[in-house]
Amino acid sequence: MNLEKTNQFKENLLSNKRMLGLLAWYFIGWLFLVPIVVLIILELTHTTSDVNLLFFTYLIGVIVAIKLALPLLKGETKFNAGEAFRTILIGIGLLYLVNIIVGNLISLLTETNTSSNQEGVQTMFNQNMVLQAIATVIFAPILEELVFRGVIFRGLRKYGFIFAAIVSGGMFGLMHVFSSLLEGNLADFTYIILYALLGVIFSKMYEDTHSIYVPIIGHAFYNGLSVLAMFMLR
Repeated sequence: MNLEKTNQFKENLLSNKRMLGLLAWYFIGWLFLVPIVVLIILELTHTTSDVNLLFFTYLIGVIVAIKLALPLLKGETKFNAGEAFRTILIGIGLLYLVNIIVGNLISLLTETNTSSNQEGVQTMFNQNMVLQAIATVIFAPILEELVFRGVIFRGLRKYGFIFAAIVSGGMFGLMHVFSSLLEGNLADFTYIILYALLGVIFSKMYEDTHSIYVPIIGHAFYNGLSVLAMFMLR
């Protein structure tokens, strides 16, 4: 069964051009260029706010990413619903277990309550609950899973699950603290470990089902429960 899964990942659903395009779009276009363009438009229309910047940046990012990853999305539509449900259910449990154990341990060691990324999510949620929820629950899982699992993990899977999951998870973790590290908040560096472990779990969801839709749904569920908790605690 494992050999069959490995062979399935060898199928080139995305051309090298599309994979490089998606990586360039995310790490250059979406991360640096799109926010500048969106910010200029928001300034001109007098609608500048952190949540508006996040929402429209993610919206543009997702639209382009879906277009680039369309062969992957079309090629992995078939999956066992029962297996997917079990995988997502177990995955959500593991995500929260890791979050509780590792998150609390990092908080104790760094004397922080949470990462700057999570604080930013909470702040923007208070600005506009609807836009923040859509960006967090829908846009972020699609964009991040297409890049980190659909391209990076999938592309590295030929070197073994552990290597592919650690590399893609590590990059996933780094991107969640990237902005705060640029601002000089070095305490956030330790949170890379937490986000990287979450990324490994999403990779395992992908590994077990061979459908990119499963980690996307799992990621959306996980973020959705977090948004629900923020709503309940308002």
